[in-house]
Parts: sequence; C-alpha cells; structure tokens
Amino acid sequence: MENKNRKLKIIYLFQAIPHYYNHVLSRLNDLPYFEIIDVIPKETKHVGAGVYQTKEDSNFKIIELDEIETTHGQFFQGLFKVIIKERPDIIVTVRNHLEGIKDKRWFYVFIRLLGIKLILKDHPFRLPTAEELLLSMEKEDASKPVLTGIEWLLYPLFKKKLFRKELLPSDLLAIYRSASELESKGMNSEATALFNKVIEKDQTHNRKLSAGAYYHLSQLAEGEVKKTMLKKCFSRDPSNSKAFKTLKPNIYPFFEWPAKLAKKYYRAKTLKRFQKLFNMPDAHVHYVETGRNILKTYGVPQERIFLTYNSPDTEMLFKVKDKLLNETQPPQKK
Repeated sequence: MENKNRKLKIIYLFQAIPHYYNHVLSRLNDLPYFEIIDVIPKETKHVGAGVYQTKEDSNFKIIELDEIETTHGQFFQGLFKVIIKERPDIIVTVRNHLEGIKDKRWFYVFIRLLGIKLILKDHPFRLPTAEELLLSMEKEDASKPVLTGIEWLLYPLFKKKLFRKELLPSDLLAIYRSASELESKGMNSEATALFNKVIEKDQTHNRKLSAGAYYHLSQLAEGEVKKTMLKKCFSRDPSNSKAFKTLKPNIYPFFEWPAKLAKKYYRAKTLKRFQKLFNMPDAHVHYVETGRNILKTYGVPQERIFLTYNSPDTEMLFKVKDKLLNETQPPQKK
C-alpha cells in the first residue's frame, strides 16, 4: 500500500546552480511534500561567464556528474545509476538536456518504464514557430548556391556510418589537421576554427580524430565543411581535385532536381525532429505567455503548458523585506 506521507521526489537536471535556482530549490525543499535533488555538471561549460553560482545555504541534495556531448545536446554520465538509486517521481530539465535524453533513446524508454514524469523548464521567447523555422531554412537555401545533388544524396547515406568507421582517406584526414592548408583549400576562418577545436579536444583525450568529429563540424559550419568534405571524397588526391572539377559541370543538370527534393526532405525531417522533441515532456513550465502559441505550432497540447512567470518568492527576499519594514529610517539612495 502506498504511503500517503511519502514526499514527491523531484530530480532537476540543470547546467549549473545560479544563486536564484539555489534559493528557489531550497524553498521548494522546505515544503513538507517535496524532496529536491539537483544534478549538475562537475565542470560547467554551457553557462555564461557572468552568471553568479553558489551552493551556499542550499538545503537540497546536490549530485555532480560528468557532462558529455550528444548529437544535439548534453547528457550526464552516470545518470542511469542515479535514477535507479533515487527513483524520482519527476525529472525537470532544460532544453539542452532534453535534447540529450532524446539522443539517448534508451534512457527515455527507461524512465517511461519506471513511470517517471518528464517536465521541460524553458523560456521559449527565442524559439521560432514551426512556420518561422521552415521559412528560415528556405531563406538559407535561397541565399546559397544550389548544392550538387550528389552531395545532398550522399549526406543521408554517410551520416550514420560516419560514427562507426573511417570513410575518408587517411591523407584527407591529415590535410584537415592543418589550419593553413584548410584555408588554402577555400575553407573560411570559422570552419577552420571549428576543425581545430575538435582536433584539440580529440588530442586531449588521446583519441584518433574520427570521421564522426567531421560530421559534427559539418552541422556547425552551416554546410560549408560538409560540402568540402564530400567533394574531396571524389578525389584520391585531396590536394588535387581536378577529377572532381572536370566531372562537376557534366553532372549538375542531372542532379539539380534530386538536390531540391533532398532539401525539401531535410526541412521536413528537421521540423519532425522538433515536433518529437517538444512532445516528449509530460508538461512544459515557462514564464512567457507567448510560449503557448509557439509550442502550439509544434503540436504540443495546451493543457501541457503551464505558466509560472518569474516568481521572486524566496526565503532570502522575504527576510530582506521584513528587515526593511522593521527599519525606522527607510534606506536612502546613495
């Protein structure tokens, strides 16, 4: 028989403990029917440098785990063991970690089997509507030269295999290690910087630079890296792509229409990914009213959306208020 006095256990998956989260979670934990646990990264990488963080005076349990990157977000290494041990009723998370949970499909299935509810805490004022998302992708396509059909047709074939084995010639990988050589091949400075960042990360962890890393970069560099990478695949000698240059003018007319179809497919697939993402949570909690209309375009039922606004009700503010009310002389502006 279920214990009626049992507290509702809630695990928060946050990227840090800013001072305001500390105060709000402490206030929630003071209530007799909640038990709050906060899981945060050991090293915070996704919080602004100016954000003040503190654990001082917190009265809730804090668990620090290593944060790892997934395809679209972040995930905590060891979170599975934490869930097994703590058996929470609810998981509250932010969008980056919701993306990570979506990428780790097995974990999402696991928490569903345990009956754990999932809540997204977000402020979607920067999130475009579904219509705006499609329009932005169409404008982006129109602002760039039409990619060859071969590039777009190869992309879906390669993207899954890139994580499993090396598909690129070893001499191509060697060329991409050099920033100067990258720029000499027509890479822009942003793409070069991205390559160097991943290369440095791989070397730090003593790993061989994988083609999967290049796939991540292809996403980040808005197609520029992807185009160059695939073009080089047509040549045995990456430093001399005459074979591809000779072939390219002849194949353009035959692959222009498949390229357009592939772009249309990519836009539809991107929209579907966002629809799945925002329909994963059992509830959405945010403090902007426009969020209702935005999430509606992704098919989120209105009854799942809750507005909390930005409540300042914390013990610290109440104490400051009482102190000011009890002062005989009101504070003076300096």
